[in-house]
Amino acid sequence: PIWFWFLAPAAVPKDIIRTLNAKMIELAKTEEMKAALWAVNAVVPLQTPEEVAKDLEIDSARNAEIIKAGNIKME
Repeated sequence: PIWFWFLAPAAVPKDIIRTLNAKMIELAKTEEMKAALWAVNAVVPLQTPEEVAKDLEIDSARNAEIIKAGNIKME
């Protein structure tokens, strides 16, 4: 499947991140959005910002060599 995460710069206030996260989860739960995502074999994980950060940390460790070679930086 294709995974979608919405990311923002580290300087964005946490209350704004939480509000956006809640709205995105609300939207992802609608029948229209579920059908649209299913049609393209996509998954929107219904996660908290903290869960996304942990997944990114795990994924970064798993792909450390590629990240280093590409000089990719996270905020």
